Amino acid sequence: MEAMDCRPEPETEKSPGFDFDPQASRKWMRDAWMPFAVVVVLLYLLLVIWSRGLAKGGRKVEVLVPLVAWNGGLAIFSAVGAWKVFPWFYFVLFSRGFYCSVCSNSYMTESRETGYWIFLFVLSKIPELGDTVFLLLKRQPLTFLHCYHHATVILFTAHIYVDFAATGIWFCALNYVVHALMYSYYTVRTMGFRVPRWIAKVITCLQILQMVLGTAATAGAFYYKIRRFPCQMNGVNIVVSLALYLSYWVLFSIFFRNSYVKTISKCTTQ
Repeated sequence: MEAMDCRPEPETEKSPGFDFDPQASRKWMRDAWMPFAVVVVLLYLLLVIWSRGLAKGGRKVEVLVPLVAWNGGLAIFSAVGAWKVFPWFYFVLFSRGFYCSVCSNSYMTESRETGYWIFLFVLSKIPELGDTVFLLLKRQPLTFLHCYHHATVILFTAHIYVDFAATGIWFCALNYVVHALMYSYYTVRTMGFRVPRWIAKVITCLQILQMVLGTAATAGAFYYKIRRFPCQMNGVNIVVSLALYLSYWVLFSIFFRNSYVKTISKCTTQ
């Protein structure tokens, strides 16, 4: 079985008029962003530990207007990111095939606009810690899933970007889409509109599906690696991706069970 050809077609080799240097951004991410991200994560974990008893005491802070703006801004950013990144993901997956989508980092070397929005995606993971700040201001408890996901995804996305790991296009495109829907839902809820409960269930299901597909993409890259196909994924990329995506899969599934399945069971037995 021979390796498939993932070389670009002539019309897809570059994005005319879009000035973005992926190699320079990669070097900056490795030399500046990664050390900064490590410090931010450590400070974030210290904040989480310090605030463990905060939700039980003190007054809630009125954050309605800034929270609407926050969720709305992230919804718009994620929607634009999905619009910029998902078409390239779709093109590679359905025009070049699954192998090229998990073993070729064409998303950084061919489409510079796509690469730019993936760069922004990595940067956005630190500002997203604002989710935790708003929960603390509202005196709501922080769950393990919330803190673990926010802390690990900062380092994970930077790690994938620094290596230009091929499956990064899967992780980014799917996350942009799910976050566009999730933050739109939060925005509408925060504005006081009643939203059917099934929409929250669907969003959680999409989050779980995202983890399933991320795991499948990484497993696919692993398969091609052991078959000695050319694959722009190293062993560390694969191990870290599998470990995190499987853990996210389990934790989001537990969250779904506790939030919806157990609730339904209680209602039917009363």
